[in-house]
Amino acid sequence: MGTTTFSGPLQAGTVRGGASANVGQAVLQQTATIAFGHTSAATTGIILPAGSHIIDILFDVETVWNTGTSSDLMIGDSVDPDEFAGSTTDGDLHVAGQLRMSTTASQSASRADIGTSDVEIYATVTAVSTAASAGTGTLTIVYAQD
Repeated sequence: MGTTTFSGPLQAGTVRGGASANVGQAVLQQTATIAFGHTSAATTGIILPAGSHIIDILFDVETVWNTGTSSDLMIGDSVDPDEFAGSTTDGDLHVAGQLRMSTTASQSASRADIGTSDVEIYATVTAVSTAASAGTGTLTIVYAQD
């Protein structure tokens, strides 16, 4: 499969110039598999380009976590494990299906512009009661590069 590299806005449509020009950012996504062993901040292999705006963070639970009561997921960077998302109100990793990660005001601000450097995404799973020995899912980060 070939790859294409670009940076900056794209133009699409018939309006080529002026205030109404059809110019905008491409919406991109990257995915990574997260497993029950991500009990401390672990890199996901996802690296977002500088200046990106995180539009959405989704997590598809494919194999439910088998902890005692619940397991929570946080998404962040190497400095702050819940910089971009993470909350006990997002749902439980004990239920198969898709979770849409909610945010606090601070997390929303961090997602609006990730900064002037590329950011490597980290995931942390916190098990409540007992440690998990099973559980997998797919993390999807949807973003626009400025």
